Amino acid sequence: MYSPFRSWDFHACIFVILNSVTYDIDHAVEVSVDLVKAIARESSWVAGHRITVNQIRGDVGGAVDVTERLREAYEALDRLDQT
Repeated sequence: MYSPFRSWDFHACIFVILNSVTYDIDHAVEVSVDLVKAIARESSWVAGHRITVNQIRGDVGGAVDVTERLREAYEALDRLDQT
């Protein structure tokens, strides 16, 4: 489960799923604030709205897959760190 949303003061959110062993990026999607509002469930326990990893892992209509872009950025950072 991701951290709860307690504000809608953003334009889009990028949800990232990392491999639990290698920390490689397995999946990443950009979701508009309107779509986040539509799929999030209110939780009084955390005083916010929650989205689960399974929701993101599935088909989120309207989401933009940014997995490759983030992998490329991650690899570029690794190359900078090695110099």
